[in-house]
Amino acid sequence: MSFAYDNSFQGQPGAEDANAQGVAGAQQQPQMGQPIESAAGQFQGGNMPVGAPSSGPGSQGPGESKTTLWMGELEPWIDENFVRSVWYGMGEQVNVKMIRDKFSGNNAGYCFVDFQTAEAAAKALSLNGQMIPNSNRPFKLNWASGGGLQDRRDDRGPEYSIFVGDLGPEVNEYVLVSLFQGKYPSCKSAKIMSDPISGMSRGYGFVRFSDESEQQRALNEMQGVYCGNRPMRISTATPKNKSGGGPGAGPMGGMHGGGPGPVGMYGMGAPPLGYYGAPQPMNQFTDPNNTTVFVGGLSGYVTEDELRSFFQGFDGRHTVADLMAIGKTMLGRRHVLPSVVSSLTELQIEGTFPTGTYLVTVHHPISTEDGDLEKALYGSFLPVPGQDVFPSWDPSVYEPKKQPGAVIPVKGRIVLNEGRTRIRLKVTSKGDRPIQVGSHYHFVETNPFLEFDRVRAHGFRLDIPAGTSVRFEPGDTKTVTLVQIDGHQVIKGGNNVASGHIKDFSIAEGLVERLQAGGFLHVPEPVGDAAHIDVASMDRQAYATMFGPTTGDLVRLGATDLWIQVEKDLTQYGDECSFGGGKSLREGMGQAGGRGDSESLDTVITNALIVDWSGIYKADIGIKNGHIVGIGKAGNPDVMKGVHPNLVIGSCTDVIAGEGKIITAGGFDTHIHFICPQQAYEAVASGITSMLGGGTGPSTGTNATTCTPGKTHIRQMLQACDSLPVNYGITGKGNDSELLPLREQCEAGVVGLKLHEDWGSTPAAIDACLTVCDEYDVQTLIHTDTLNESGFVEQTVKAFKGRAIHTYHTEGAGGGHAPDIISVVELDNVLPSSTNPTRPYTRNTLDEHLDMLMVCHHLSRNIPEDVAFAESRIRAETIAAEDVLHDLGAISMMSSDSQAMGRCGEVITRTWHTAHKNKVQRGQLAEDQGTRADNFRVKRYVSKYTINPAIAQGMGHLIGSVEPGKLADLVVWEPANFGAKPKLVIKSGMISHAQMGDPNASIPTIEPVVMRPMFAPLVPSTSVTFVSQAAIDNGVAASYGLRKRVEPVKGCRTVGKRDMKFNDARPKMKVDPERYTVEADGVLCEAEPAEVLPLAQAYFVY
Repeated sequence: MSFAYDNSFQGQPGAEDANAQGVAGAQQQPQMGQPIESAAGQFQGGNMPVGAPSSGPGSQGPGESKTTLWMGELEPWIDENFVRSVWYGMGEQVNVKMIRDKFSGNNAGYCFVDFQTAEAAAKALSLNGQMIPNSNRPFKLNWASGGGLQDRRDDRGPEYSIFVGDLGPEVNEYVLVSLFQGKYPSCKSAKIMSDPISGMSRGYGFVRFSDESEQQRALNEMQGVYCGNRPMRISTATPKNKSGGGPGAGPMGGMHGGGPGPVGMYGMGAPPLGYYGAPQPMNQFTDPNNTTVFVGGLSGYVTEDELRSFFQGFDGRHTVADLMAIGKTMLGRRHVLPSVVSSLTELQIEGTFPTGTYLVTVHHPISTEDGDLEKALYGSFLPVPGQDVFPSWDPSVYEPKKQPGAVIPVKGRIVLNEGRTRIRLKVTSKGDRPIQVGSHYHFVETNPFLEFDRVRAHGFRLDIPAGTSVRFEPGDTKTVTLVQIDGHQVIKGGNNVASGHIKDFSIAEGLVERLQAGGFLHVPEPVGDAAHIDVASMDRQAYATMFGPTTGDLVRLGATDLWIQVEKDLTQYGDECSFGGGKSLREGMGQAGGRGDSESLDTVITNALIVDWSGIYKADIGIKNGHIVGIGKAGNPDVMKGVHPNLVIGSCTDVIAGEGKIITAGGFDTHIHFICPQQAYEAVASGITSMLGGGTGPSTGTNATTCTPGKTHIRQMLQACDSLPVNYGITGKGNDSELLPLREQCEAGVVGLKLHEDWGSTPAAIDACLTVCDEYDVQTLIHTDTLNESGFVEQTVKAFKGRAIHTYHTEGAGGGHAPDIISVVELDNVLPSSTNPTRPYTRNTLDEHLDMLMVCHHLSRNIPEDVAFAESRIRAETIAAEDVLHDLGAISMMSSDSQAMGRCGEVITRTWHTAHKNKVQRGQLAEDQGTRADNFRVKRYVSKYTINPAIAQGMGHLIGSVEPGKLADLVVWEPANFGAKPKLVIKSGMISHAQMGDPNASIPTIEPVVMRPMFAPLVPSTSVTFVSQAAIDNGVAASYGLRKRVEPVKGCRTVGKRDMKFNDARPKMKVDPERYTVEADGVLCEAEPAEVLPLAQAYFVY
């Protein structure tokens, strides 16, 4: 839909059309200086008004046939033959001149019909208003010259026109001319412009006078007078041939002009049918009477009522407060999924009001049962459905434990600042303004107009939850409980009246004198009985809301059936780190004073719930120089208890609030076809921070295999990946039975060699590849021989000779010995992984695979052997068994196979799909029974895309887990969105991607909130390029000029299945080659296809 103010569109004031193109020679030409539109101008676009009943042949102008009628408002499909047939059916022989649009070739909405006699023409004119046979339109007929209703055709003196706008649809030409003729006898005619396709009024027209003085009077007197249901807008109608050659005039203006204005809206320079001129000097911003806008590009199905409804919202009457209230009433609980009610708790947009742009926040937008769908669909042109279309949900679906990311705290209370000395003091505010004191503000240093015993308060702070405060209104008197500061017990900052150690006698001795000198109110108070002072505590539900879940609390992962239980909490109750106004992380409080950059963290993530192979626990995470340097209690050791020496927060430290969030290590996808660089952005937005694979772009070889062959390609691809926002390692081509080319690739910087059946994964190539990988300490990765051409899986395993090897898509749908490649999970030297199209087995898994496979591996449906090859890889039985083997910990890793039978942005989501499905179908793991949670299973699955691929590829010393010494490649999740939509992705301690709102908005949470790149991608050193040790030692890696940090892989050849965290199971396998059934330790591995999964469709609607 396109908009323009109406004095720059057809029918604008001062632009009555004089264009005669397409009908020249057929109409009377205007006299020199005649201030009216030409006949062609009046008729063009099919908008000639209907003639009055009294009109007859005698009213035609001189020099024109008395047998010709104008026939207008034709449907676009009508042609000359149709018009002739209509009149022939009425017994008339006619000639037809169809006027056509020069650009489209369609009829221009009107034609001229010449009858044999004047009487026949007059008779035909009486059909006005009757339906045209075989058409949806009525006859619109008039003499082929001049005028409109009650036109004085015999009087051809000077005529003066006015433009009339803002006409309602109920106003016709008779109503309009009658209104004016009642006051102005010289009013000759009225013409209302109508749409040639719909026949509906365009809301404006022209009224003509023979007396110029009456025209001038009408301009003033009729302004704002109601015609029908609306006040009219009146302006002078200047003929276009008087426009002085401005835009739209002359040979390039008007109907087909290329000048500015509305012509450009319609393409090819052609305006809509019935266009009446180009812009005149008066514009929409200077015309005080302009109340109309032009709306173009509308569908033919849009009605006037729908358009009116849409524009009612632009009335300028609603304030921010109005819209905040209205927003809560639109949708009800019955209209949305139950999870929306708990997850969509706040919606923020910015709108443009008559006074500018403002923030509109709708708190709890789903807060009623029924809502108001009429408001919800306001302006959409959609019909409002009845409430019966949306049956109400059972109230049980809203139970807290059924919501995504639900937290179920242990019942009870948490004692704050346990074991510390407390006192109670009476405090009176003598000030004339409110005073608010935060939890960790040194109470002795508070506002001078608070009157209390400051000597006794020396070394104490409020005994309230960290980050909360106590407010003193003017004149207030309150008794407050104070608790002694902990840690080194050193005061810094505030008003600097008591700085130093609280037990320093010299400081205490001069305190009163300094208070008096500073004007601080101080009144001694007798010491009370400390035994009767209550200890501060919090309800555990309130604690979890403020600081996140703590020891023993349960948290649901997204909308899955997986629950975790917090194993331990390394923070300190009462001394938690919280950032913000009045919070604890302020100077001299939770932030230590005087700590230089080398003594303090770069970044701290506070109160984080860590989900890692190493544990599921709560702690502060400290980051320095891109690495995790400590996990435990962070803060100010001068005043807080238990601060880790590596976790000091100073003025050089930034804060990421982790309370209520889950933190995992960044994901690692070890099966990447380097088909397009955009994969990196898709993957990192999903929580993947490291990628390993090969290729050279969308070459035929790369579309099928993850190989970067040869030194030139290796150098170029390492340089190409240098600007992408994730860690990279590149694999070369391992398919060669000779050693030289394989060694060259290792020395060029690859971190592994890939064997792929499309290049020939023969036993000879396997042996040679493993030999070279052993020499250079890089990993071997293999896609085995689906064809069983050189042998079966047993021959391939024999070629391994017990050496470490990473088997891709070990189930086999992605490729490998048919049908029993899955059996290699029983071997200690094999590091098995899955690719995500088969994860997990659902009712749709099999149906997508054949086409996927044919494209990836350059196969043809016209070759039976190609089809047989493809079909041999797709087996429901082994895909179902893959679910079970993942749950047993027999398949150790998850990856994507990006764009080559895999989705690089779904590694994490599909991992948790698989975990959820197995929990639903197989129940709780034996290791989790009796715990109320699924911690063991969660550790098993999170390890599949974090620590295990890092260990397998020789990168576990730097990435893959949330542990001190590792790169701070971390993912921050809202529990409700866990596994689907990260909140933040952090690379080397710097934010890489974030859920970010409108960049022009006043705050970062304004819709549309989407995953956007932040600053880390602009700093290449926040990511690592992994290469072989040989490439570092020989200087080749340095010669590439890489800006990323370059690190070698280590320990690739000594790793085994035993090193796979939570995924080291090696069951004895048996695969039936005919029925494809799979047994592990004698137990049939069966699973039903999932019908529905969480973290899927519903998660990507809003």
